[in-house]
Amino acid sequence: TAQRASDPEEVSLAAYASGRWPLPWYLRDLPRTRWLHQVEELPADDLILADRSQQAALQPLLRRGYRHREFLLRAGVHVDVWVRGGLWPSVR
Repeated sequence: TAQRASDPEEVSLAAYASGRWPLPWYLRDLPRTRWLHQVEELPADDLILADRSQQAALQPLLRRGYRHREFLLRAGVHVDVWVRGGLWPSVR
């Protein structure tokens, strides 16, 4: 929910990113971060970071109100970001 976004320690994050550096450094203050290898069941975390290879498995999140954007993490490494709807309403 939007209220939870005001306290980073309450935000849950699942990361399915093999080329993840420097993400662990940037996210070190988020204690509810899980580092996983592949999507085995749809996560219910507030934020999800994933390699492009996980995109098909995560597509159903759009029907659950998540918003999706793709970002360039570093040269040649893209990361898909899925944000639970309502967490940051301005994300498009």
